[in-house]
Amino acid sequence: MDWNIGEYMSRKTSSLIYLIIFLALILRLAGISHGFPFIFHPDESTIVQSALGVRFEPNPGHFDWPHFFIYANYFVFLAFAKIRELAIDYNFQNFMIKIFPLMWDDTVVFYFITRVFAAVLGALTVIPIYKTGKVLFGEKVGLLSALAFAVIPFHVWHSHYSLPDAPMLFFLSWGIYFAARIITQGYPIDYMLSGLFIGIAASNKYNGGLGAVTVPLAAFLRWVLVKMRLSETRGDFPYFKTILNLFLSGIFAFLGFLLGTPYAALDYETFSRKDTAVGAFWQFANVGSVDFAQHVNKFFTDMSFKIADDLGYTILAALFLTSGIVLIRFLKGTFSRFDVSLMFLIIPAYALIYYISGFEKSRSQYYFVMYPFVSIIFGYFSVWAMNKVSLGMKPLYFPIALLLFLPPFYFSVFNAVRFLRNDTRLDLKKFLETEVPLGTRVVYGSSDAESVSKYVFNNATKDPTKLPKGTRYYYIELNKGVSSGRAIFEVSNKGRIGPYITVEEMIR
Repeated sequence: MDWNIGEYMSRKTSSLIYLIIFLALILRLAGISHGFPFIFHPDESTIVQSALGVRFEPNPGHFDWPHFFIYANYFVFLAFAKIRELAIDYNFQNFMIKIFPLMWDDTVVFYFITRVFAAVLGALTVIPIYKTGKVLFGEKVGLLSALAFAVIPFHVWHSHYSLPDAPMLFFLSWGIYFAARIITQGYPIDYMLSGLFIGIAASNKYNGGLGAVTVPLAAFLRWVLVKMRLSETRGDFPYFKTILNLFLSGIFAFLGFLLGTPYAALDYETFSRKDTAVGAFWQFANVGSVDFAQHVNKFFTDMSFKIADDLGYTILAALFLTSGIVLIRFLKGTFSRFDVSLMFLIIPAYALIYYISGFEKSRSQYYFVMYPFVSIIFGYFSVWAMNKVSLGMKPLYFPIALLLFLPPFYFSVFNAVRFLRNDTRLDLKKFLETEVPLGTRVVYGSSDAESVSKYVFNNATKDPTKLPKGTRYYYIELNKGVSSGRAIFEVSNKGRIGPYITVEEMIR
C-alpha cells in the first residue's frame, strides 16, 4: 500500500486541502447569523460580554471557563473597532453598511464576529488533522482524515455558536500533531510544542488538558518501536533524554495555560473556589459522577447513541473495525509500525470516551477531545477499505468512499440547512408583530419564549393568574403542541432550529 507520497504537499494535494477547508467553512458559516436580533444560547453572552469588559478590567473575574477565547475575542473586537473608525474617518461607512448591514448594530455585531471567529477556527482544524494523518500514515490518510473531520455533524452544529469548544479543539489538534511527531522523530521541540498547544487548548476549555495523555503515550510508543525494531532510528532508547523532554512538555503546557488564563495564578483565590460557579474547581464538581455500574453502562450507551449520532455513524464504526484489525494483526504476529501509530489514536479514543462517560453530565461537546483521534482512524480505515475491497483487479474507490462518507456528510448538510432556515422563534416574532393587535395580553408558557414575547409586548407575562378575570390573551406554548383553546398560530421545528411553537387564544 502506498502510504507515503513525499514530504511536501504536491500542487494537487494543496488544492484538495483548500477544497476541504472551503467545504468545512461553508458548512460552519451557513446561517451563522441565526436568531438575530435575539441571542437564544445563554452561554454566548458570557463570551461576548466578558470580552467587551476586558477593556475596563483585564480580569474577567470568573473561571467557569478559562480565558483564552475571551481575550482572543477582545483583540478581534478591537481590530473591528479600528476598522469601523477608519470607515468613519475616510467617509465610506455608507458603503460598508451596504455590504455589511450589521456593522453599526452593536446589539448583534459582536455576536456575529465571534461566531465567525469560532467557525473559522473550527474549519481550520482540518489542517492539523491532515498533518497528523500524514505524519503517521501518509498523504492519502491525511486528506481523508481532514475530510472526515470537516463533515462531523455535531462539530458542524456546535461551530455555529460563540463557544470555546471549537477553538479548544483547534489548538488541541495541533498539540496532538506534535505529539504524533514524537513517535516518528522525537525531537525536544516536538515535546515542547505539543505541551504548549495542549496548554493553550486547556486555556480555551479545561477538558482540552486531557490531551496531555498523548505526550507520554507517544514517548512510550516510540520506545515500543525501538524495542520491536520497527523504527528507522537505530540504537538504544534515550531514557534520560525522554524523561527530560516529558518534563519540558509539562512546563510548556503550564505556560500555555497561563498564557491564556494568567489570572488563574494572579487571582488564584477566585480560580480555586469550588463553592460557586465563578471558580474553576466548581466546574469539575458540577459535572458530577456516577458509580461504577452506571459508568460501564453509560460507556456503552453513550457510544451507541450519543457519540454515534454526533459523528454520523460510520466514523464510530471505523473505530471499532480498526480496533479489530489491529488486534487480529497482533495475534497473527504481523504487527507493524502502522499498528503502533494506530495505538496512539485508539487508546486515547477509548480512554477519553470511558472517562467522560463517567460524568453525570456527559454532554456531547465534552466528547470533542476525541474527535481528532477518530477522524484520523477513519481516514486510515477508508484507505484500507478502498484498497482491500475490489471487483476483480480494480479497487472500488468511489463506491467505498461514498458508503463511508455519505452518512456524516448528509447529517452535516442537514445541520447547516437547519441554521439557514433560522430559528422558529423568529416566525413567532413576525406573527406577534403583524397579527396580534396592540393592547392584547401575551402569556409565554416557557422562558425560552420570554425574550421574543417581551421584545414585542413589554407587558408579556409568564403567569396568566396575574391577569384580571375575563381577560382575553394569547398563550405561547413551546414543544407541547395544542393542549386547549384554539390554536391560531403554529410553526414546526422539523428541519429547523428552535422549538415547536403554538399560539392559542384563551380567556382568563
